[in-house]
Amino acid sequence: MTFDWIVGTGATALGIVVGSMVGMAVMDQRSLTVKALRSIVSALVGGGVLGLFHLLAPGSSTFSELWLYPVGLLIGISVTIVALGVAYARKTTWASQAAALQAYLEGRSCEAVGLREAGLDLLIEYVDLRVIIETYSQLFYIVKMADGTLGVALRRRGR
Repeated sequence: MTFDWIVGTGATALGIVVGSMVGMAVMDQRSLTVKALRSIVSALVGGGVLGLFHLLAPGSSTFSELWLYPVGLLIGISVTIVALGVAYARKTTWASQAAALQAYLEGRSCEAVGLREAGLDLLIEYVDLRVIIETYSQLFYIVKMADGTLGVALRRRGR
């Protein structure tokens, strides 16, 4: 019997989708919980459902296409874990840079500091500094400086 590319592609796609969901559930958990166990069981059940469909299909005699489901699982889980790891590292970096910006602004005597000046002093790129200000809008806000450029100011309590 020849290899059925439609079944192989479908098995791989299903594996990638289920694998990415399992990867997100596992990365979200700090310890082994019911949610993490359910996501792992869903990956196994997905393989069982594929096997059942293959058995019910007329003229099915080989399971060669179904071996692409675990390949899809591996791809989905790996890509999701790497992507979430990169996103977590970036969020952690932004948090530390936001803390540095907060300490920098608290140590200044003036109300606001230009974005370029703050970026140069803290070694933060201009684009990242804007993202940090928007992400941590409860701490900072953008102001227009006297020379017309944009600046950053620290939100005071009760403001």
